[in-house]
Amino acid sequence: MTLSSVGYLPLYAANYAGCLLNPNNPNQPIVLIDGSTGLQLFDYFGRLTRSNSSTIQTSPSFGGIFYFSQPPNAPCGMYDLLWQSPSGNLFIAVFSDAEVGFTPLSSDGDTIAGDVGEFLTT
Repeated sequence: MTLSSVGYLPLYAANYAGCLLNPNNPNQPIVLIDGSTGLQLFDYFGRLTRSNSSTIQTSPSFGGIFYFSQPPNAPCGMYDLLWQSPSGNLFIAVFSDAEVGFTPLSSDGDTIAGDVGEFLTT
């Protein structure tokens, strides 16, 4: 099953000229901020969680700096969020239990993936 097969088709920009973030630039770092608290989101034992500090951490080892990554089979305008962890690349994923965490594999588009638990990264 894919998200597009059940009618989900995301809107995307025709180009990103003049935008603050350009998902086609794989070297542009992204800091994720929780919309309700303004606190930075980061990796905490494999789960995406809020920092308890209002200070933005930019150290790559902190686990709070992400990059856009477009998988080969992703529909136009859909990207993964990639963390270059000390142990290798990890992708932000939404799991079938609605938890948000990390996986070493991309779902490579809008297809639900996973051997142990189903997840979607794109």
